[in-house]
Amino acid sequence: MRRTSSWTAALAVMLCGLVLVVVGCTGKTPPANAIPAQGAGPNEGADATASAPPVSDSKPLANFPDDLAGVLLISGEMVGYTEPCGCTSGQSGGLIRRQTFTELVKSERKWPMALIDLGSLINDPHGPHGGMEQTRIKFDTALKALTMLNYSAIALSPEDLKLGVTDTLMRFLNSLPDDKTAPKIVAANATPTLDDFGTRLKPSVRTAVGTVKLGVTSVLDPAAFAEIKDAEKDVYLKVVPPEDVLPGVLADLEKDTDVQILMVQGPLAMAKRLGLAYPGFDIIVSTSEFVEPKSQPETLHGGKTWLVSVGRKGQYLAAIGLPKDPLKDRIYQRITLNDRYDKFKKRGEPMRKLIHEDFVADLASADVVGTYPKRAYPWNGELTGASYVGAETCKQCHPNTYNRWLSTKHAEAYKPLIEKKREADADCVRCHTTGFEFEGGFASASLTPHLKGNQCENCHGPGSKHAEAPDDKVIRSTIVRSAEDFNKNLRCVACHDEDNAPHGFDFATMWPKVMHSKLDNYDDPKVHQGIKAKP
Repeated sequence: MRRTSSWTAALAVMLCGLVLVVVGCTGKTPPANAIPAQGAGPNEGADATASAPPVSDSKPLANFPDDLAGVLLISGEMVGYTEPCGCTSGQSGGLIRRQTFTELVKSERKWPMALIDLGSLINDPHGPHGGMEQTRIKFDTALKALTMLNYSAIALSPEDLKLGVTDTLMRFLNSLPDDKTAPKIVAANATPTLDDFGTRLKPSVRTAVGTVKLGVTSVLDPAAFAEIKDAEKDVYLKVVPPEDVLPGVLADLEKDTDVQILMVQGPLAMAKRLGLAYPGFDIIVSTSEFVEPKSQPETLHGGKTWLVSVGRKGQYLAAIGLPKDPLKDRIYQRITLNDRYDKFKKRGEPMRKLIHEDFVADLASADVVGTYPKRAYPWNGELTGASYVGAETCKQCHPNTYNRWLSTKHAEAYKPLIEKKREADADCVRCHTTGFEFEGGFASASLTPHLKGNQCENCHGPGSKHAEAPDDKVIRSTIVRSAEDFNKNLRCVACHDEDNAPHGFDFATMWPKVMHSKLDNYDDPKVHQGIKAKP
């Protein structure tokens, strides 16, 4: 942060006896965990031992004083979660709630506002989600969303570059409007080799919150960039150590901005190291190992510098109140985007249309479900080449087991896709159908209607060879599943993860709801003859 001689004199007086309640921006603050940060909901932003005062539902940031210059909102590491999964209640996050919150701040508090994002907008396109094409569409949608929200800067992220460096850079060009109001992609230590990309990728960005001028820069971890599997990445993007560029970028920002911000796309240790090495930065934004960030920032340099994290999956925002008077203190609050914002649906209507209509239409147009890349089921030996037959085939020899399955929610798993209009969303379809990720598994509601829902073969594997030769002991031993196997190998949490079970998945409680051993007898000779399932 820039200093003046008048500031120095004033600070010398104030430091002599000022008792602080909230974190300040001038190096005179107590540890961040001593800051009450309440007002956005029950215990919002506070430690578990604190109690929040009652606040108006429609008045966000109620503990912030009215006479602020404005508010800086920081988000990041959405990793593909444009909205909560929706499979269970109590989930947080989503761009609709993010827009709702920003609109409430504008209408109820009347403050100027600036928004910046740490990046990592999308999940790994090579991971177990919607596939490469869906990830591309989600990336474009996320860029449109952040443009709609008037973001000033988005940090360049190694995660986003996993689409392919040229693919990602081209999407920055094509998805962001070519005007001064569009978000700038920021990376001080990454330089594109083609001039066209330079119009979007900047070493730093200047913006303002009322009378407070902000200088924003970002760096990405060279080691993470080196690990990206893209043979041409070094041809189109040059990445150098942050230390090579930060002194010059910081000095430039200090010439004409009041608050300097560094976003670090790298490990927390890297962010802390850079924060300690360059005390001129007032706010350091770091990546997070966990979904839920700390309720308060860590402080460096005696409280002058804040080390802020916003968690993962877009469930939280960091709100920083910036005073008009540079001698007064900044205020921090962690915002949880929970269902308390759902009552203000009109505020988020433009984003709802983008996410629930335009995005879904793009998925359907690209047929991401029908073109999802399949892989062979990981059988060994005898069962290589087995195909999916569906629960109706299993029923012919296992009628009581079938009826037991029919009584579970697994049998009804496809219905939420219809109700929520997500049949075109491969990321949802993968956990609501049978064998979707594997060859011969669910392809579409029209081509493979017998594989709707979470059926027998999602746990036991494709059953065609067992159906054809039910007494083959090798085949039977391969498809047998035990509680110990499922618990030890965490098979259930592939779908029942922290999003679908936000309060934790208790295997001991859930297993009895689906277990089905020894429900059938096999005295009838017909069940030993085998069934040739229809393709």
